[in-house]
Amino acid sequence: MDLAAAVLAWLARGALLIPVLAAPWFLGAVQAWAQVAILAAVFVALTLTIVYLLIRPRLWGPVSIPLAILPLLLASGLGCLQLLPLGRTARAQVSPKAVEIIEQFLPSAGVSERASLAAPGLEKISGRHPVTVYPAATRQSLTHLILATSVFFLAAVLFSRSATHLWLLGLVAANGAIIGFFGLAQNLTWNGQIYWSIILTQGGGPFGPFINRNNGGGYLVLCLAASIGLALWCLGHYFQAWDLTSRSYRRTHQRTTSRVKIRIVSALAELNARTLAWLTIAGLLVAAICCTLSRGAVLAMLAAVLVTVTVMFVSQRRGLAVLGPVAAMSVGLFLIGWVGLSDEVGARLATLFDDETRQDARWPHWEDGLRAAADYPRAGSGLGTYRFVYAQYQQRLAESWYHYAENVYLQVLVEAGITGLALLLAGLVLIAASVWRLLVRADDLTTLAFAVAGVFALAGQMVASLFDFGLFIPANFLLFALLCGAMTGSAARLRATRPQSGSWKPSLNRGLAVLMASGLAAGCVWGIFELRTVVPVETALREVRLAGKLADLSGPQLAHHIEALTAASRQRPDDTELHRRLAELYMQRYQVERANDLGAKTSFPPDDPRLKQLASPLLIHQQAWLFVRSKMTGQIDALRQSPAVEKNLIPALGHLVASREACPLLPEVHCGLAQLCGLTGPASDDEVHIRRTRRLAPGNPDMLYICGLLDFQAARRESAYAGWKASLALSPRYLTSVLQIAGAGLSSPGVVERILPDDPELLVRLAGQQFAAVGSEAIQEQLLARADALLPASGLPEAERLFLRGSIQSLRKAYTEAIDSYTQALALRSYEVDWRYELARLFQQQGLLEQAHEQARRCARLEPRQSKYKKLLEEIHNTRLTQVSATSGS
Repeated sequence: MDLAAAVLAWLARGALLIPVLAAPWFLGAVQAWAQVAILAAVFVALTLTIVYLLIRPRLWGPVSIPLAILPLLLASGLGCLQLLPLGRTARAQVSPKAVEIIEQFLPSAGVSERASLAAPGLEKISGRHPVTVYPAATRQSLTHLILATSVFFLAAVLFSRSATHLWLLGLVAANGAIIGFFGLAQNLTWNGQIYWSIILTQGGGPFGPFINRNNGGGYLVLCLAASIGLALWCLGHYFQAWDLTSRSYRRTHQRTTSRVKIRIVSALAELNARTLAWLTIAGLLVAAICCTLSRGAVLAMLAAVLVTVTVMFVSQRRGLAVLGPVAAMSVGLFLIGWVGLSDEVGARLATLFDDETRQDARWPHWEDGLRAAADYPRAGSGLGTYRFVYAQYQQRLAESWYHYAENVYLQVLVEAGITGLALLLAGLVLIAASVWRLLVRADDLTTLAFAVAGVFALAGQMVASLFDFGLFIPANFLLFALLCGAMTGSAARLRATRPQSGSWKPSLNRGLAVLMASGLAAGCVWGIFELRTVVPVETALREVRLAGKLADLSGPQLAHHIEALTAASRQRPDDTELHRRLAELYMQRYQVERANDLGAKTSFPPDDPRLKQLASPLLIHQQAWLFVRSKMTGQIDALRQSPAVEKNLIPALGHLVASREACPLLPEVHCGLAQLCGLTGPASDDEVHIRRTRRLAPGNPDMLYICGLLDFQAARRESAYAGWKASLALSPRYLTSVLQIAGAGLSSPGVVERILPDDPELLVRLAGQQFAAVGSEAIQEQLLARADALLPASGLPEAERLFLRGSIQSLRKAYTEAIDSYTQALALRSYEVDWRYELARLFQQQGLLEQAHEQARRCARLEPRQSKYKKLLEEIHNTRLTQVSATSGS
């Protein structure tokens, strides 16, 4: 029976270690198919562990389960609560914001939306809804949480004995070293693809097999912890580890610096291959972490070194405090220089404390996240929903869609509320307490080295989580759960076998342990079935991304992708991104087919951009409103019943509705509904969808521009102007389009204030460029008057205000005043070459060639590579020569 139990235990360890160590090699196991395989392997490990627990001899001692697993179990329970359908009253108690979302963004808001209700695929809306804003994402994240809990439990049971510690650390360190070596080799031969063959369809800055270098750096910090533990174990033998325990330290006060030096020299003289190997691996990992160019990972590594040394000193393990970390850092820095990456690494790390880092996009993004967290204080918005929630709080320009908060603590606060954050912090505190117990009570070098590795790993991940989302990546959270489970399990076993008086004994009878393992196994089975539905969705969506821009796809290509995504939607009907993409494909196919029809009926060439404009689904919205205003009911019916509309736009509308029902927080979906709602109901229903789009995308200039365009087509001028003004305040990318659409209406009183942002620099630029021609004097004067009125309260520095005032005066032909303003501005900022250039041109216009020559000469001297400054200087010089010649001739 003893042999059978031992064999089962080792088989379970193998079933656990293989997927955990293999996970990073498959792009960090971010794909659903890899997660299904890992869940299956963990299920096998749980099954073997259940049998092992049932036949385990009692002489082996009690089964010790660490208290640190409790926050993980409670977090899983919180995820289940978020998925539980609740009535309005109960939901309001748990998450008032969830009630507000349902009432404001779904048809139950009491607004007439017959267009949406008539769309195919829409089921009757239930009065019961879950707390999470997107159940499909929460289910997927819950499978990750169950997986992490299972690995933690298995590690606590299977790796609690010191005999397994060195094997565990060795495998983790060796795997990390291979990843680090591969990452360095890939960096030196980089062709833009992971494994030199996998195309990144969603961007990223990879390192090794990881799509995101920050995730790779965080993973390698965990591996470095294992290698430092092993290096310390090897070096400790040279320092007579038994004499370096806290008890021995208190007994031998006669240590001297010379004695330590002798020991160091002796240790160096007696280094063997094993010690050199682990030191080299640790150094390789240090080099790899630096070469990821992840500032967060480097900070995490340095913080982990500092914390580890400090904890070692506090725990009176001073003799070993600096050996492992210092040796590893030394070897790592040597390797960085040896492979020739020292300059690149140094340049990247030099940005840690510069202005660019302090103005990094993370800081304003975290402010958006904190505002979101304030609306979901109790139970959060739902696991895995951060990327759908934060955008409605982002008031600045949104160039990127953040899938993660780049801060684990903030993301947990948003997705799980204060409850989830408290569970996370409680879990970290319990793990830290367990590692401390191992450190201070260890009476053998193996346990001590294992505890040091735990200190390093925990400190590194706690710091890395401030700047990255690595613990949401399967490869990272699996390894972290494995190490933490082993650490806390060892501490629990130590406490159970040598309990202190009055302390809690973390031992369970085997029946309760088997029950816990059985529950986790059942959770893994559920997770396998859940993630299996994600696999075809990911595959189909990846194929669409690999195909390129939708606008470049042909009709047959679009039909192929529609068929693939439709098949995937049958397995996962509540995937909001799947339905949104299907709607986009249908709308694009309509545009392609409509453009082909128009091309056959007109003389336009096939590549004429006017064909795409005439075939745009936006034109459907415009036509619907035109027919409504003209009371042409027959034309509306003909539009709805046209073959291209019935084949493409009606299904697109159905998928938009399905996407909204799955997650009502995607602004693109509401914008699409606004465009197409007139096909199945009153055209006036578009107004509610436009209002929702603006609410969900206050920082998206694209959505705000389209909303303004839809309002303009519906003759809601004031709303259109407000939308365009908000869009242009974020970005001027649609400025030309807005000016073309507004046209002569800009000359009407008050239109400039309502349609253009309160930006005096933009207004002056428009007045001097787009509206400087003859016939545009009225609009130009309105722009200048508005800019002049905004200047005093603009908040601009004095020098910039003076320059803009000079530009206004110059455009108004008040040249003397303009010269004075320019001169005063340059007195405050003499290095502004463009300002000096404008002053030189103004002097030239007024015939003040000496002054113009002086200013142009200084421009050319300050910016010798700018051809326009040299050209102006030559023009002025030639004019002066001409005048001198004319004077001499006369």
